[in-house]
Amino acid sequence: MSASNKSTEKKIIYCLNVTLSCTEDGSIGERELGLTWVPETIAELQDEVQDQFNIPVFDQKLTFGPTTLSSKESIQSYSLRSGDSITVEYTTEADVAVVLETITFLQKTLTFLESVEPQLHLFPISPELKASLQTEIDSVQLDEFSNAYSSANSPKRQIANALLCIKAGGLNLLQRLHSAILRLPFKVMPLQVQLLEIGMCRMMWTLSPHTETEAVVLEELKLDNVVQSLCRVTLVPKATISSPRNPYTEWMGDIQLKVVNMLIAASAGCLTWPSSWQDAKSSLTDIDPTPENNATRGESVNLKYSAALQISMLCASRNSLTTQYLQINELLEQFLSEADANEIHTYEVELGYVQERYIPYLRVAYMPFHAKKTVLACGSDPRYRNLQMMCIEAHVLFLQVILIGEQERKKMMDQGLMDYILCLPSVLPAGSRAQKRAKDLVAMLGKEMHLQPPSLISMARARLATTHFGLDRVLKAPVQELLSEVY
Repeated sequence: MSASNKSTEKKIIYCLNVTLSCTEDGSIGERELGLTWVPETIAELQDEVQDQFNIPVFDQKLTFGPTTLSSKESIQSYSLRSGDSITVEYTTEADVAVVLETITFLQKTLTFLESVEPQLHLFPISPELKASLQTEIDSVQLDEFSNAYSSANSPKRQIANALLCIKAGGLNLLQRLHSAILRLPFKVMPLQVQLLEIGMCRMMWTLSPHTETEAVVLEELKLDNVVQSLCRVTLVPKATISSPRNPYTEWMGDIQLKVVNMLIAASAGCLTWPSSWQDAKSSLTDIDPTPENNATRGESVNLKYSAALQISMLCASRNSLTTQYLQINELLEQFLSEADANEIHTYEVELGYVQERYIPYLRVAYMPFHAKKTVLACGSDPRYRNLQMMCIEAHVLFLQVILIGEQERKKMMDQGLMDYILCLPSVLPAGSRAQKRAKDLVAMLGKEMHLQPPSLISMARARLATTHFGLDRVLKAPVQELLSEVY
């Protein structure tokens, strides 16, 4: 190192010995936290731990000897001096640099788009502006950022990245950028802008499906904007745009289903269909394989399956329904009468799909038939009852699809949910198609694994779920408490 470099190098004036204790894998490491300044608060210390060790602030538990350090207190209040030792307990590291790059990208793109928005409303768009869009809007980079929050990482790191992004203002920026894009007419926008809208939806979807992020996303998400994208992003032939890193290929119809997935995770029944709702359910009818849309048989079946599954979950979660919802009866029934669990499972394996959560889907299969809170069960129109059965059957189909896989069967056992699978044939309406699927499912499981009959407690809970309380309540409350409310 040259003398000039040495003279300008900042000296470490505050240093702590840090024991890093990961609760996820039990690993313990020793590190030094060196600062060129003296922190005044524990919150400032936590920021440095995040920056130097990639451990998000929200996931840190700092202790100094037997004392847990509070972010609201000062360094001086704990007499914490340079050279002391602290312990940091955490669940998993996050990709802090990637998250901060994501936020920088969103802010830069938003600033640019707002600066050129008036010009984008003038048609035709000038060649100079098109060239500028090509340079400034990098939808490929956004797609790469999305990988940090999806299956490219372990589930724990996905959650850590998503929470860090949300808490650092990423969701707010994402929605501001999305709102700016929605002010532009989709069909006449350059491909870069169209792909950016698709990327926005994907990004919101990747932030939302975790238990730890659902509540935050629900509170902050502008659902009307997402529905608007759902209805205006249309199914077109595969479009390709080149980048210096890799070719970016996107089948635009696929984002419709990803957005529906995200809506289900975040809406909790507070969503209303827009006036153009007919477009939102088009995935069930308009994606048959043809030379025009370049869809394969597997893509077509899988998209219809996802649309049937998620739209039925949306119907099941609603506090009120209009007669528009009843129009999907025929579409659901047509698809379910032809759906083959093995075919769907084969295609999902090819795509590398991994399912981590089962309760939301099992919840619909155990939808109460007579509870007053269930709109599908108490609607005066008999078609409500039929729609309820279509919703239930769609989710029994989901259980058929995932439980073909050995790992998924093990997960279901580990989560203590297998008894509720085995009870399904006895609690679903006799003679219904949903019951037949449930019987086929149990028969398949019996061939693949050694099963014990469900316990009496589980059988009682399963019955109470479908007659009175729904699955969530019976999984949490003591059976005696549930029975006392019924009898």
